[in-house]
Amino acid sequence: IELKKVSLMAWETNKLPDIFLECLKVDYDFLILHTKCHYDSIKEDLEIPSAVLHYPMLEYYNPPDRESTNWLRDDGKFRILSSSAFTDRKGWGELINAFYSEFHEDENVELMIKTHGATDYIVEILQKMKLQSSAQVTDPDSTDIPKKLIKLEPKCKVLLNNSEMSEEQIKKMYAESDVYATATRGEGFGLTIAKAALSGVPLIVPNCGGHLDFCSDYSYRVKCYTAPIHNMPWYWYTNRDMYLYTVDHISLKRTLRQAYEDWKTSKLERMGALGKEYAEKALSTDTVEKGIRNIMRRLDE
Repeated sequence: IELKKVSLMAWETNKLPDIFLECLKVDYDFLILHTKCHYDSIKEDLEIPSAVLHYPMLEYYNPPDRESTNWLRDDGKFRILSSSAFTDRKGWGELINAFYSEFHEDENVELMIKTHGATDYIVEILQKMKLQSSAQVTDPDSTDIPKKLIKLEPKCKVLLNNSEMSEEQIKKMYAESDVYATATRGEGFGLTIAKAALSGVPLIVPNCGGHLDFCSDYSYRVKCYTAPIHNMPWYWYTNRDMYLYTVDHISLKRTLRQAYEDWKTSKLERMGALGKEYAEKALSTDTVEKGIRNIMRRLDE
């Protein structure tokens, strides 16, 4: 039996590190990437056969329809969910700053952050962001010339959850959310985005990245631009032509506001349902199985 070595890789930037390419060339017979976006970016650099194969999401995450559960909230608040590691690449700074800026005066809007890590560190970062987002206005009661300035803290709320959760609790968390938003700077796939889509939650996502393979036209797309690599492990990000993305601040603010306005009608709910249908087809077990069979045929050639 002739064994073939296959590498599965999810990568965030537009290029692979040179050391990865050399390793693939020497040690592997085939490379599987998880999104068309990254396949198109690096296929010219590869010297071995390759293909795109999505994760078989529905094999381990197939939540019920939101309407069939008792998880839907009715508290009159617009909840934005974002879930990922609390790292620079996930774009937390961009998302939180845009959130505070756009919903500064909205008491009925909240951002739920689901992450993991040291609570004290994350809370410290969030407190600094909130302080920086406080508005300075003139005191109408001041008789001084010039008038004194007073600080107004944002009325919108940021909620933090970095606890361990069961599968049932995770499904409930998504179902309780009105929209899922991320300002990620690059995704090799985007597992939490996929979970949101399969949960029927409308998506706010950058208009670049691997996640677009399963995000329908009914998702909100935020403009983004190429950005240099920073605050990343230098020994992996060595290609001088590598880049990530950064979302446009105004585009993100306007998109968050549009979702909020659509939440007041049935449009947002409908977008989530259509996005779920699209993601289920894109990430179906049948699609993955066909991809695996095609790869096996190519390996036998």
